[in-house]
Amino acid sequence: MRAKDCHIMSWYLLRFKATLFNMVFNHLAASGVYYFCPMIETQYRRPDSVASFRKRLSPVFPGYLFVNLDFDHCHPQKLSAHRHIYGLINFGQGPSPIDDAVIDLLMAKPHIVRKIIDAPRAWKEMSELEKIMYICDDEQRIAAFLN
Repeated sequence: MRAKDCHIMSWYLLRFKATLFNMVFNHLAASGVYYFCPMIETQYRRPDSVASFRKRLSPVFPGYLFVNLDFDHCHPQKLSAHRHIYGLINFGQGPSPIDDAVIDLLMAKPHIVRKIIDAPRAWKEMSELEKIMYICDDEQRIAAFLN
């Protein structure tokens, strides 16, 4: 169910232990929590071969994902009871909802890539959020998104 389909549900940013994202995904799915985590395909060198690479999917924002919650049905404390979930990100006094337009833009890009083929032209046509997605350093990308 999308947030705009039900007025009491909103998107929030959830922080979790970055290296254990599959465990967090499984827990949220088993709990019936609708989540979205933009993923990026990366390559890494195989340990048994110098000239061979493998691909893997990892979160674009390591340690963060979006959850669609109705606090009447799923309280944030229920989520943070999982040992690898730290809780919702608070902006001010409590969790602030994320604008649906941000989620829609992120969902429109099934796999984010870090290389832009025609950089000067493509860069000018990108929104600020799209530009953030192309920051190579994970920590800088997270900081730019949170700002």
